[in-house]
Amino acid sequence: MHQPKIRKNEIPIALPRHGRYGLRGLTMVLGVLALLTCTVSNALTQSHPKVAPAAGPASFTTSEAHGLWTHLRLPDGAANLALKSVGAWATASSTAEKFDPNGAIDGNWTVRDWGKGHGWQNAKRHEYPSWLEIHLPREEDIDTVVVQTFPEVARGVNWAGIRNADIQVKYEGRWATLGSAGTIRANLKGTIVHRFAPVHTDDVRIMVLGVNTGQQEDVFYDDDDFARILQVGLYRVRTPYPFVDEEVSARVERGPKGAVAIYRDDLPVKPVNPSSPNSLAALFRKAGYGVTFLDSKAVCVPEIFNRKNFDVFVQPYGAPFPVESALYQFLASGGHLITLGGQPFRQALMFDFEGKLVDAGYDAGITTTVARQSDYKLPFREQLGMFYTGFERLENVAYVAPAPEQEVVKSSFKVSTHLEGAVAAAYVGERISIEEGERLTREGTFPPYANAARKGISNFASFINDSPGAVSFSYQDGYIFNWPRARWIPLVNAYDRLGRLRGSVVSLLTNYRGPYRGSG
Repeated sequence: MHQPKIRKNEIPIALPRHGRYGLRGLTMVLGVLALLTCTVSNALTQSHPKVAPAAGPASFTTSEAHGLWTHLRLPDGAANLALKSVGAWATASSTAEKFDPNGAIDGNWTVRDWGKGHGWQNAKRHEYPSWLEIHLPREEDIDTVVVQTFPEVARGVNWAGIRNADIQVKYEGRWATLGSAGTIRANLKGTIVHRFAPVHTDDVRIMVLGVNTGQQEDVFYDDDDFARILQVGLYRVRTPYPFVDEEVSARVERGPKGAVAIYRDDLPVKPVNPSSPNSLAALFRKAGYGVTFLDSKAVCVPEIFNRKNFDVFVQPYGAPFPVESALYQFLASGGHLITLGGQPFRQALMFDFEGKLVDAGYDAGITTTVARQSDYKLPFREQLGMFYTGFERLENVAYVAPAPEQEVVKSSFKVSTHLEGAVAAAYVGERISIEEGERLTREGTFPPYANAARKGISNFASFINDSPGAVSFSYQDGYIFNWPRARWIPLVNAYDRLGRLRGSVVSLLTNYRGPYRGSG
C-alpha cells in the first residue's frame, strides 16, 4: 500500500484528529532523531556532521529535582531462617513440572534459573487456594515474612505476581492467619514485606488466593493463571520499619530546544553494543538541548524522572535496565523515548537487599520482544510497541540507506555493510474488548462493520470454548479488526545485494491512542 510522504513539519496534519496531544514534543523528538541519524550517517560515510551551532550559556537553565528512593534493607544479624542451607524445607499443595517447593528457599531472589529447580509454581491453572509451606528445623521467633513473587514489570505490567494471599503460622498444631498483619490484598509489587508481632513457630504457610493476570478482560489470558513464588524469607528483624529512605537529587538542565535525560550508570552486566552517554550529551547540548544524566536510582524516583522535568529519555545501553523505573509513567504522560544499542530493556536489573543493582535474570517484556505465541505473536497490554517479535532478525544485508517516503532523514547515503540483529519493527494495533468496540463505534472512531464481525467471532468463540475438550480461543486472537493506536515510520532501511528490503534499522513509532498517547 502506498503511503504519503511524512515531512517533519507536517506531522500535526498527518496524524488523526485525536492524536494531536503532545505534538509539540513529538516535533522536538523528530528533530532529535534527525540529528542522531545525520550523525550516524555521516560517521558511516566518513564525512563531518552538520550540527547546529552551540547555544549560548545564557540559553540553558538548571533546576533541582529531589525524591526518595525506598528499598528494603534488613539490619545486620537478621538471618534468613527459611534457607534450605540452614535446614529448612518446603512442601506445597501442588507443584508444576520442572519446579520444586524447595526452589523457593534456595537463596536466589532473582528470576535467574526460574523453572530449572528455582522457584515454585502450582500445577494447575485457577487452582486456588494453593499453598507453599516452609518448615523450620526448630521453633524460632519470627516477626517479618518477605515473599518475592514475580516483579511488577513482567510481560507488561502486573502480569504474573501474587495478588491476594494469607500468611499463616502453625500454633499448637493448628494453622492460624496472622490477622490483618498477614493479609495480602490487591498486591502489585514483586517484593511483599509483612511485619507483625513476634510469633514462636516452626511452620509458616503462604496461602495464595489469587494472582495478577495483566488485568485483562480477555479470558484467553487465563492460560497464565498460576501461583508463582520466587523466594520466601523468614526473619527476626526487631525493627518496625526495615526500609531505607534515601534522598536522590538531580540537577535538571533545560536548553532552548528542550530537556533530555540520559541513563548513565555502572551496570552489573556488560552491554553488547552501548553508545557513550557523554558523547550523546555533547551532541545534544551542541544542538541546543539541555542534558541531565540519571542513574539507576534516579530513574526509579517519579519525582525526578517525569514529563515535567524531561521531554525525551535516552537509553544508550540497549538491553540492561532497572525494572522498577518510572519509564511507563513517563511515557504515559507524553514523554518520548530514544533507544540505542540494539533491542532495549531485554535484560532486567533489580536492587538486592543491600541496595546493589544486580542482574534479575529475565527479559521483563517492557517491549514486544516477549509475546504470547498463538497463530500470531500476540503482545501484552501496556508493552511498548517497539521491536515486535513477528520480524525477528536482519539477514543477508548488503547496504543501508534512508527509507523512502519520509523526510526526517534528509541526508543521502548508501553504505555497504553487513548487519545482524533485530529489525526495528513495531506493533501498532491494540486488542480491545467487545464493550470497548461498542463504545468506539458509538463515538464514530471504530467501523461498525468491524465491530459487527468481532461480535460474530465472539459468539463462535463461546461455542468453541464450551465444546468438550475445546482449547482456549478468543475473538481477540490475532490481528482481526484491531484498533490502530500508533504509526510506524521507517527512517533507515537495510537492503540485500539485489536491492530488496531486509528490514528497518532506524525507525520512529508515534502513539496517537492508547496508554502512551502523545509519546514517540
